[in-house]
Amino acid sequence: MPEGHGRGITKAQGAMVAVLLVVAAAGVSYLGFNLYNKPSPPTGNPPSQNYTGYVIASFPAGTPMVTSYMHLNYTMDVTALGDVPGAVALAANTTDGFTISFSPDTVGLSGSRNETTVTMSSSGALSPGTYSISLRAVAPGFEYNETLQVTVVRYLVVTLGAQFYPNSLTVPVGSTVTWLRLNGPLSQYDNGTHNVVFDNGMARSPNLLQYQTWTYTFNQTGTFPYLCTFHTDDNMTGVIVVQ
Repeated sequence: MPEGHGRGITKAQGAMVAVLLVVAAAGVSYLGFNLYNKPSPPTGNPPSQNYTGYVIASFPAGTPMVTSYMHLNYTMDVTALGDVPGAVALAANTTDGFTISFSPDTVGLSGSRNETTVTMSSSGALSPGTYSISLRAVAPGFEYNETLQVTVVRYLVVTLGAQFYPNSLTVPVGSTVTWLRLNGPLSQYDNGTHNVVFDNGMARSPNLLQYQTWTYTFNQTGTFPYLCTFHTDDNMTGVIVVQ
């Protein structure tokens, strides 16, 4: 567990977040993950068909954001265009300090669209920033390849419905914390807009739409409670402890 998280995340909470952080598939933003047909190295069994179509994979959240102390689940849409294999096996290059898995890891392409849940986390050794990850979609005799951009954040708070998770986070002085609104509308009467407003008035985020983020750097020690002013009746509060 990385420095500063002894009070923030328990093992049980980490398991819960892996279940809850499933991103809805509305408002898809294409990442250009175009898996064009590329023959695999010769195996002695050439393909029986020359596929002329291609596959597009896309994330509703745009560029996925990951951290080392939560497993974040993102829905990835897989769309077949034209003549493609009936199914592809999905995999990722995890040699750069990322843990990535797909469920299911084989996606049928007999229809025009399917989806899989991509579970991601990063190593605590990775510095914050944007990294490129190699993804593969493989069918007999062919391999489709593309590069995915993933943003690593050291300290991350996400919104799950009308709550912040984790609602208590301990960080070293000088740290930057990022808030990410994951949820969409909460009901027909609540569009799910959130904000981050500190009790002492030191900072206030703009209103966050789905998948938008806000960051704040803590340059002094102390305990800093905050809330979402849209959901005070739900007690949507959190606290950052800076040591």
